[in-house]
Amino acid sequence: MKGLDIIYPIPLKELKKVKEINLCDYGCGREAKFYLKYVKKWCCSKSANSCIVNKEAKRYLEYENLNNDLCDYGCGQIANFISKKGKKCCSSSYRLCPVNRIKIGILSKEYSHCITKDIIKKILNTRGKSTIYENLNNDLCDYGCGQIANFILSNGKHCCKNSYLSCSKHKELIGNKVRYNLEKYKQKFPKLFEHEELREIDGKIEGKCRHCGKWFILKYEQIRSRIGYIENKTTNCYFFCSKKCKLLSPDFLKVKKREEIDVKNYDSYNREVWRLTYITVKKYGDMIKDLNLRGVQFKKSLDHKYSIVNGYNYKIDPKIIANVNNLEIIDSIENGKKWGRSSITLLELFETYQD
Repeated sequence: MKGLDIIYPIPLKELKKVKEINLCDYGCGREAKFYLKYVKKWCCSKSANSCIVNKEAKRYLEYENLNNDLCDYGCGQIANFISKKGKKCCSSSYRLCPVNRIKIGILSKEYSHCITKDIIKKILNTRGKSTIYENLNNDLCDYGCGQIANFILSNGKHCCKNSYLSCSKHKELIGNKVRYNLEKYKQKFPKLFEHEELREIDGKIEGKCRHCGKWFILKYEQIRSRIGYIENKTTNCYFFCSKKCKLLSPDFLKVKKREEIDVKNYDSYNREVWRLTYITVKKYGDMIKDLNLRGVQFKKSLDHKYSIVNGYNYKIDPKIIANVNNLEIIDSIENGKKWGRSSITLLELFETYQD
């Protein structure tokens, strides 16, 4: 068979039959050009789904519905089309049936008049999240909100809403969430007490301001943020009693969002820093620890301890940012999360700078 395009490896037994094969095994009548390895058949196309016979098998053909049979997908409309497999549908494609359109999330105004409460109930029942039922005994919601239950959830409980998250009682519990006390923080986050001094008075946790040293009541979000920064080995988040102390403190490194930065000027500054950085690496690469581990293979990358963003904000000479003592190899994921944050202060940058 001349001009035969074989795209998959063919077993030796099948190679002997090549000369005898002329037509597609799926019965379309076309010349076979490809051998499909996994189904062990010859086909006119690269995929069995692309063959005309298989395409037509999935199509819905219009027919006379003398018995007024309903759509097999449960929309309640009379079927006008039938597939070669015998599946009846109200539309020329199962995707256009109102029930399936809701399931795949492409409901349009054109089909909105076809939607009924019965259809929506059926769809909710098939999702497995919750089931609408007739509450003849007026049973109350199991989550304690006091309302009549309209749904049975997948865990078997009765609820006023189709999800327990929407129940008013559950929302109250989230709003009045019990926080950790000092002992629980010590048990769960011992690293926090290695960096910070905390105390508990009348059930409220207090900490010291990084700038003025004043004791003040800490918010739950402040503690969680500090724990997150300690665990990620960064030093840019501390406790401050006010915005004034935060701005006056040398430990607070203000990071602007990219939208707030003059992009053109920043990009030129960024390019200059990296140009000088590459020169530094060539000259003093032996002074950078684990430099040979950078790259995709080891998931490490070169990082500026005092970030390029902060250098741009404070108008620091690119030579200082590209200094060998400001370079280190860190995990690529941590480097991506860091972006504009710095792992050292401005004073530490100038102390370690070598011209």
